[in-house]
Amino acid sequence: MGLVALPAGPASAALTACAWQATTFELPAGADGADFSGSDSNRYVVGETGTQPWESDGSLYDPQATLWDNGKIVWHATNGLPHALDVNSSGVMAGDTIINNKFYGITIAKDGTTKMLPGDPAWVDYDAELINNKGDVVGGAIKADLKHVLVLWPANAPGTYRVLPTPSTTELFLQDLDEQGEIIGGTQDAPQGAIWTTSGTYTPLQTPKFADPRAVRGGHIVGGWDTFSTFGAAEWNAQGTMTRNIPGSTAEGFTALGADGTIAGQIWVGYSQHPSLWRGGQVVDPLTAVDTDFVVQWISDDGTRLTGIQDWVPTQYHCS
Repeated sequence: MGLVALPAGPASAALTACAWQATTFELPAGADGADFSGSDSNRYVVGETGTQPWESDGSLYDPQATLWDNGKIVWHATNGLPHALDVNSSGVMAGDTIINNKFYGITIAKDGTTKMLPGDPAWVDYDAELINNKGDVVGGAIKADLKHVLVLWPANAPGTYRVLPTPSTTELFLQDLDEQGEIIGGTQDAPQGAIWTTSGTYTPLQTPKFADPRAVRGGHIVGGWDTFSTFGAAEWNAQGTMTRNIPGSTAEGFTALGADGTIAGQIWVGYSQHPSLWRGGQVVDPLTAVDTDFVVQWISDDGTRLTGIQDWVPTQYHCS
């Protein structure tokens, strides 16, 4: 089965010989680690900074929201709030804050100014998790019956919100939002993953059992799947159809998607996972000079920068 057609994009660095060179992002005083949560893929990255955990699978101690512009810190929360989860090309972040023990969805300007997003007073909690370059914001809300629903705050109707179709669930996972208004994620009670649209459609992803969609661009979705006993990497189209399935013996999963269709994935090198770049179901750059601990979370539109975390260190590799 072939890939979904993509618009013509810039020439991919993955198709040329790259000598990848690593640079690290700034960290605030007293911090020695970071964890990313969102990016516009090119300039801005948002996440948390703090103290590295004692164990590799732990969480940062004393995490504080942080916004980087080309690796330089431009805003840093100092009291644990607000939380910042995604950022667009204007430097506007989506996140949440806590008031009287209730979570509220907000947007955050790059100077730290916050703006409350409207919500249903009957909601127990709600947050804003994704934002695209148009300014559409997507998040989740918990209703009085503790069921979770997906919420859209559309850029073309400021001050309003819409609840999008959501299967009955007690957990909602949101991963990515593209410029066409396509949203990927999943729910606890429909674990195969799904694609929503801001126009109001909901489509489960085709998968053997569980899916972990990671990135969407123009209806092209990449991620991973598993059945507990087997796993692999996958691509889907906007209709939720699996268009490519790479077995887990070759690829553990896909983690990022570039503007021209270049995909980042984790391949097996011996008994270890290693980042790599793919096109058309084939590895086009094994990233042999890139550290094994580096996980590619975003590929820049021109394909020359790979951004992610490397052993708790915020890192970007540049093609030279």
